Amino acid sequence: MRAIALDAVALVAFVFNKWKSDPMIVVLGLAGMTSALLFECFFLARSSGGAGVRDHH
Repeated sequence: MRAIALDAVALVAFVFNKWKSDPMIVVLGLAGMTSALLFECFFLARSSGGAGVRDHH
């Protein structure tokens, strides 16, 4: 748990420093991550009930 907290602190520090020098990079990074997450959710919702998907339980 401590390692995750330290990673979060390092990430926040990096984003803060990057925001001061070039905020557009941070905005584009967030937009890219958001679009990837939305595409993944869309893809998984669409393919989870389709033919060819097997239940491995």
